[in-house]
Amino acid sequence: MPGQVAVVGSANIDLVMTLPHLPRKGESVTAGSFSRTFGGKGSNQAVAARRARAGVTAVFNLGDDADAGRLLETYREEGLDVARIRLNPGEACGTAIILVDGAGDNTIAIFPGANGSFRPDQVDEAAEDLRGADLVMLQMEVADSVNRRAIELAGRGGAEVMLNFAP
Repeated sequence: MPGQVAVVGSANIDLVMTLPHLPRKGESVTAGSFSRTFGGKGSNQAVAARRARAGVTAVFNLGDDADAGRLLETYREEGLDVARIRLNPGEACGTAIILVDGAGDNTIAIFPGANGSFRPDQVDEAAEDLRGADLVMLQMEVADSVNRRAIELAGRGGAEVMLNFAP
């Protein structure tokens, strides 16, 4: 996938617990393992594209909490261009709580955090990056208006657009 990719989307902290079975209503289940990882469909797309050797510009909305610092550090280590990542004062980063049972089935609860305040004007700030990309990657963990604006700007530069309809 060499080329230039712009990813507009979500970034989260994932809190993952592995359990013998998923809890039923009112039940507490003790986890066998716990991990704190980086996620969000946009974040995952960006890192995957970079690992495939594409140049990647990340267009994300983060809070201004300690998780934002960890996410930015990880993105820099992965080689992402982070100039278009916005830090929103007074907001927390998006967080997902993921419960996984022994069979690999899961239940996920998401707090959108700063992903929920991502607006089209932030996409406008990255217009040059989107118009100059070979591929613009999107997903449905941000507002439809954000994706529509990214598609419009990508089209002006002739970039291909990939929209993952997840979640």
